Amino acid sequence: MWLLAAFLLLFQSADPMDEGRKALDANQYARAIELFQKAAALDPKDYAAHFHLALAYSLQNDAAHAIPEYEKTLELKPALYQAELNLGILLLREKRPSDAIPHLESAVTQKPKEARPQYQLAEAYLSAGDPAKAAQHFAASLEADPKSPAAELGFGRAELLRNQLPEGAAHFRKAAELDPKYRDALLELAAAYEKAKQPAEAIALYRQFPENTGAQERLGELLLESKQYAEAIPRLEKAVADSPTSANRLALATAYRMNKESAKELEQLAKAAA
Repeated sequence: MWLLAAFLLLFQSADPMDEGRKALDANQYARAIELFQKAAALDPKDYAAHFHLALAYSLQNDAAHAIPEYEKTLELKPALYQAELNLGILLLREKRPSDAIPHLESAVTQKPKEARPQYQLAEAYLSAGDPAKAAQHFAASLEADPKSPAAELGFGRAELLRNQLPEGAAHFRKAAELDPKYRDALLELAAAYEKAKQPAEAIALYRQFPENTGAQERLGELLLESKQYAEAIPRLEKAVADSPTSANRLALATAYRMNKESAKELEQLAKAAA
């Protein structure tokens, strides 16, 4: 009997903070939340309990509960770096960039040489519609981590919004060079070239995506506009094969007509009308 009593006493005296950290390490977020709630109830002024509770909520993708817990943490422990950073990132993910900026500014002030807070602050400014400040912090992030494709891409987008197309293009290309997963972003750059009335540059980029139906469709249309009819035809044929819309068939019929292939032109016109 005394063994059971001793076990119960040991269980009751277990530190909920320690147990909560163990649950976090084991990815047992619901259990961690329960334990950190207990720790916060035992000592409402324990900022560490609120911080870990916020962290557990955020790891469970529960921003609605995580945000007020991070705010409580900062009320108890103002300017706590990790809380400022985590709260800023969470607010940014919740599409609240203006609310995120002060927290991320605080994190950057504390650790100006760290790439992550600089990058997140840059993204917040970009989302808030301030590409000039975004560019400034993307540059600082790249200074800390020159091999970040995400920062290169963000910098490129900021420069495009500032109408700095050559500078932005360099960052888009660098991002694709650093990580092939970022190659599709070159299609954004191609669209920017189109908007800037630079079809030759757009054409060169669209050529790099032979398997992309949308890219080949735009390539065919640009070649058609540039009077490169013979080159436009295979791209437009692929567009029709992949997406036989009336618009694609009419574009292909136009290319056939300009290339003096009347029979093929009539065939596409008939199918478009049908």
